Amino acid sequence: MKTPDYYEILGVPQDATQEQIKRRYRDLARRYHPDISRSADAAETFKRINEANQVLSDPQKRAAYDTERAFTQSRQRPSPSTPPPPPSPSRPATASSGASGAGARPASSGGQTSGGAQRSARSAGSGGTSRAHAPGGSADTLIAQAQAAFRSMNYREAERLCRQVNRRRPHPVAMEMLGDIHRMRGHLDEAIAMYSYALQLDPRNSALHEKFDRLVGARTGPTMAGNAARNARARGASSVSLSPRLRMAVTGVGIALILFLALLVMTNSETAAKELLPLHWNGMTLFALGISGFMGGLLMSLNGFLHSAQEELSLRAAGRARRFTISLGTALVFFSLVWFYASLSLYLLIGYLQETTSRSVLRAFGASFCLIALFMLARPDSAVNLLLFGGNIIFPAYVMGWILGDTFQR
Repeated sequence: MKTPDYYEILGVPQDATQEQIKRRYRDLARRYHPDISRSADAAETFKRINEANQVLSDPQKRAAYDTERAFTQSRQRPSPSTPPPPPSPSRPATASSGASGAGARPASSGGQTSGGAQRSARSAGSGGTSRAHAPGGSADTLIAQAQAAFRSMNYREAERLCRQVNRRRPHPVAMEMLGDIHRMRGHLDEAIAMYSYALQLDPRNSALHEKFDRLVGARTGPTMAGNAARNARARGASSVSLSPRLRMAVTGVGIALILFLALLVMTNSETAAKELLPLHWNGMTLFALGISGFMGGLLMSLNGFLHSAQEELSLRAAGRARRFTISLGTALVFFSLVWFYASLSLYLLIGYLQETTSRSVLRAFGASFCLIALFMLARPDSAVNLLLFGGNIIFPAYVMGWILGDTFQR
């Protein structure tokens, strides 16, 4: 099915701003509304205008549409023709070559040999076309710049460069990088689509297959497309190796253990966080908080509420000195040991600057807050201290349970 050209329907350029699209849509809507226009096809035209506006007025839908449109155009674009072979040296000169008479100069007098002419022809036939319509640098240069921005965690710039490359001709590396960015932002459907496009362009990329398979939750072939990926994901194929009954049993035991620990803290007068800092808290309180956090991470991972900790927490701040790189998970755990809210603030700051918030990490913070609230209800006399520093114990233990839960999902 041919992809409709929404830009042509609205009559706006591809780089039109949101304000231009909105203004143009209002003009067309007033002109072609079925209650106003007397045209026989006014209803159908008005329907196409609404459809185009719904896509182009949404930045995410528009970005996905631009990528799909560029990919479709590249598939329909004819391949460049092969330049004709050079004439044989033994063949006599043709009439056209001798038409210039005595004024004709030999081929070598122009400073270019026949081999140089062939190289120029090959250059014009291969890279000359892309350079002619590639302002801002070649595709390879833009890809290298996008990779450097991605390693520096400047995902906005990396996304901009990748989309600039794909507008000219879809590139597998740019598609894969866009999939990585969407995945880290939690836009899983968009990530699946980007990985699918990249696999169609580079079906032998084993690393890309591994990313795609992990995200979809099922093994795929080299030609599996985005719709097939969504269908496989919609079937809810769980990669957890535990049987459903065993998983339910573990979940029930884990919840019961958390409630029992909260009840134990509530009924034991000696188990209280009377001091401000956790270093001076009762050992039973520290044990209950740690085990509860560990079980929370384990149960949420087993039941599919969290994606792979290796993917969500292994994001690295890259630099020239590799020995100084540190993973996101390590940084969050370290800051949470100092102060839980410092870890949360760090992650929200990264998410705001780089647009890379992960739903799994946010759920980890949310679950930690729920456990803190549970123990605050169990010990109202220590509620303030638990609210301020309870996450210092719960969140690192939660991450450990999350990592352990991943081992059952291999």
